[in-house]
Amino acid sequence: MVQLGTFEKHFPQEMARGFGGAFFICYVVSFTLLGNLNREPSSRGPFTEACRHLFIMSRNIPFGTDILKGIRALSLQLQIDLPEESLPYFKEAHLIVQSAGVEDVPISYVIPQHSEMADLMSDDGTDTTHVGVELGKIIARWSAMSL
Repeated sequence: MVQLGTFEKHFPQEMARGFGGAFFICYVVSFTLLGNLNREPSSRGPFTEACRHLFIMSRNIPFGTDILKGIRALSLQLQIDLPEESLPYFKEAHLIVQSAGVEDVPISYVIPQHSEMADLMSDDGTDTTHVGVELGKIIARWSAMSL
């Protein structure tokens, strides 16, 4: 996250528009730190910063909203309280998917495996042992549950 802060300081326009490297860093950081939020208070600041960057970049990289939806859905699944200061970034990323189903949610991203998620997708026969859970599936699952 230090590198993103440095880049934002020297290249604010590029950071506001978003670029693949920063987007990927925020994706990895946010999903990795999510599992530590309840145990490690020091993870809350970097997590919130990663969510802020995803929110800003989502204006030009619409998939940023889907990443935020995935973070929110995963936090519900794992019963993790998101930091209060990160919540404004999720208000725009409504969990309810307005379309018919998972086929309309980008699913090419796989979220990092958390031990608490071992059986999350076992009911549909998906083997998540080596690759994790597809982002679209967890968003669709929590979207359906919130209707």
